[in-house]
Amino acid sequence: MIRLAPLAAALAIALAPPLSAASREQAVPLSWQSTSPVPEQLAREFTELYVSLYNSQNLKVRTVRLGDRFIEPAVRAEKVFFGRTFPAALDALLCDLNDGVCDRDLKPVDRSQLADTTAHVGGYLPSTGRWRANPETMLVIPDYEFRTETSLARISVPSNWVAKDFVAADDIDCSPWSMTCAELVARFNPRIFGSKISARTATVPYLRYETTIGVEIAEPSAAQTALGELLGKEVTASGSNTVIHTLDPGVLSDSFKTLDAGRATADQFLDGIGANIKPIGKLKAYSSHVEGPLAPEVQGLFELISYKFGPGNDLPDIYREPVSIGIIDTTIEKRHCDWPDVHFGSGDKLQVEEALECGTMSDGLLDRRDHVMLIGGIIAAKGRRNAAVGMNPYANLVFMPIDPDGTDQNEAQFLIQTFMRPETISLEIVNLSSGLNRSEMVGSAEMLEFAIGALQDLVLVVTAAGNEGLDLSQDCIVVPACMNELDNVISVVGVNRDEDDPAIWRTQAAGSNTHPNFDIGAVAQDVYSTVSGNRYGKDSGTSFAVPQVSAAASLVLAAAKRAWSAELDGARILPKFIKDRLIYTADIKPGLNGRMRSGRLNVSRAIEVAHDQYVLFDGRVITGQTLDRPNWFKCQTPVAAEADQLFWNLRRMTYQEDTGRHFLFKHRPDDQHIGDRNAPLAEFQSCLVTTRSPTVSVLTSPGTVVDFTFGDIKDFTSRMIEAL
Repeated sequence: MIRLAPLAAALAIALAPPLSAASREQAVPLSWQSTSPVPEQLAREFTELYVSLYNSQNLKVRTVRLGDRFIEPAVRAEKVFFGRTFPAALDALLCDLNDGVCDRDLKPVDRSQLADTTAHVGGYLPSTGRWRANPETMLVIPDYEFRTETSLARISVPSNWVAKDFVAADDIDCSPWSMTCAELVARFNPRIFGSKISARTATVPYLRYETTIGVEIAEPSAAQTALGELLGKEVTASGSNTVIHTLDPGVLSDSFKTLDAGRATADQFLDGIGANIKPIGKLKAYSSHVEGPLAPEVQGLFELISYKFGPGNDLPDIYREPVSIGIIDTTIEKRHCDWPDVHFGSGDKLQVEEALECGTMSDGLLDRRDHVMLIGGIIAAKGRRNAAVGMNPYANLVFMPIDPDGTDQNEAQFLIQTFMRPETISLEIVNLSSGLNRSEMVGSAEMLEFAIGALQDLVLVVTAAGNEGLDLSQDCIVVPACMNELDNVISVVGVNRDEDDPAIWRTQAAGSNTHPNFDIGAVAQDVYSTVSGNRYGKDSGTSFAVPQVSAAASLVLAAAKRAWSAELDGARILPKFIKDRLIYTADIKPGLNGRMRSGRLNVSRAIEVAHDQYVLFDGRVITGQTLDRPNWFKCQTPVAAEADQLFWNLRRMTYQEDTGRHFLFKHRPDDQHIGDRNAPLAEFQSCLVTTRSPTVSVLTSPGTVVDFTFGDIKDFTSRMIEAL
């Protein structure tokens, strides 16, 4: 559950006096949304909403004639409750609202639980009501009108589950995706190549409920400050004529009635159900504009990331397989004269900007619109003038624009909706050189995480670590970079231009954020490519490290599609395979240890997908198919569990000069996997290899076999998919 950063969990609920008309006008309208597709969990979400509103004196109510109905059917018929079960806490709440015709056992909760607005009803444990209602009873119930929309969710399914097994409920409408629900489920759950998962999840449509609630913000209150900043206005200026129920002190426990901690009711309310509040937050583009003349070394980027090709026509055929890359960024009106054809997410095609001269150098400060132009050029500039060459000129670029001025107060919601859009399903990679700060969001992180996770079998999301220069190991606040536990999110840290011993990119004004679990580094200093007006220029920031990784991912995917075209037969390659490949093929450098999981992007090593790669201590480079090797090898290490290593699980073994030991990447078996590419990628940083004499045989070309001993290996990289 995401909690407002300024709100202390220890704050207790204050019993406010009955609300006056003036105080009701201070109620801030907020949008509440259900998040779970599971009926039992949905029932709990509705119950926690009403109980939290009741306990914080924000519940709006109305009366209905009971008639020939029982309590539960009456509430369901009024369409204020949905879900399979009818929790005891909701029955207790209704009983307390209707204490003239109902009573229940009242057992006070422990005082430590009072601050949790979802843990009790008026200070008492939930209990079943003893009702004395009759058909003429006027029943007091919550008064909210719910809107519905079809959204997507990940659910657990058996290992043999297929898309046709899902049957959508009658009230689910999949027409916004311009397809039937069956077609939608099939599209979001493609046949996966090389999968050996024994338990899995699937993306399916479900009905989400939304309503507007009013929350009184009293002074002083941490919520007043937080919501005021997030909504961009003084919360007391937002009018709401909501009629809020005033609690009858007769149904409150004594400890609840006497509790007083500064009237922080809204603080605990938002802490309790913040995950259901509609997203608020601004996207931030991660660039740090540079000034001054172009330095000669800005064109040496490809050498730093070991990219071995020049202009687009130098790219071998195996890497020209089309890959769709979506760029979520500021909008553009025309493409650069040195770009390939590109499209908007809507399907519109960008027109080339007419120019007599294509290639004017820009040595001044780049403006905001150049942010996206530089990103697009890093990925796909054609290199017609040899002034700026993109890493994959054959990529299909699709632009998905955000408000360029950042004036949209609900950009988090926009980002979530972007990942749920029908056209996003057809993408294979999304470049997101921007991010959101958790502390500037109310309950939206879970929704963003779900929206991206729903694409985990389809789309790799490449995202920036951010430019605040922070060590995020204690409080990872940048999203979606900090959501990289998702198999389809790869977070990119910016590094400087030191070729031999790169460090984290830093300036006096900015610097890359870091985290030991962020995935990979790429150059963020003086990155040179296309900018607006058919010019070329440079900029610095993690924004421009991200497209290097996006382009490398597209080349890996293109090569894999071509190398395994027969085996694929229309199936999708999991984004996790691409993500893991980029991580374990990176250059492990001492100056980056502890700042990320791997090191600086190495494109040439990553895109050699179909062969095993060996570098020996004598300098020989051997690439081909491994015919023979030991099944196990031994490490001298104080970590007993790492002493024996299974070569079949190994993805990378690279010697570190500074430690005299090998750094390992491997797919570690867990409860759901047997150690194949679907298993979690794990690293072990200190293996002194003691296995020396066994022979390794590699078929380098038809009829040519190279033999060497295991102890000769300085660096090993496995092929991408097929196990040894």
